[in-house]
Amino acid sequence: MKINYQQPISRSFLFIFFLVVFMSARASSALLKIDDFSTLSELSKSSKLPIVLLVEQTGCHYCDIVSEEFLNPLQNSERFRDKAIFRRISLDFGETITGLNKIDITTDAFCEDYGASFTPTVLFLDGNGNSLTDKILGMSSRDYYGYDLENSIHKAYNTLRTQ
Repeated sequence: MKINYQQPISRSFLFIFFLVVFMSARASSALLKIDDFSTLSELSKSSKLPIVLLVEQTGCHYCDIVSEEFLNPLQNSERFRDKAIFRRISLDFGETITGLNKIDITTDAFCEDYGASFTPTVLFLDGNGNSLTDKILGMSSRDYYGYDLENSIHKAYNTLRTQ
């Protein structure tokens, strides 16, 4: 009796291959975490697009909902791809970013400047770090959240275009 070892290897290889492809595709659609606001600021200025910034923290269930059910799909949709730059920032202890002045600051201090110490909060900023419209604080209802978020993105985009 001849044993064919190629079949199980081929199936294993295919499983691993598709797993890697799936995880790569999923990771590419996730919001990028900022570590340098000055670079993000320059991107916003050059593209004339507002920054939609999710303030989150580890263990925040509502942050996951806002990210996965609302911001990730908007970021990847045709309608919003050219309307905003989507990013996230963590309030977790010890996190730092390079601020607008190219000096490292804690994310806590950065977010405090915007009154965003509660998670989830979504900020709508221009390339100079100015708020373009009211922030969205918390998540009271899934039913209206998408509507409010889309309206805020449109308002931020239109405000930036008229500056």
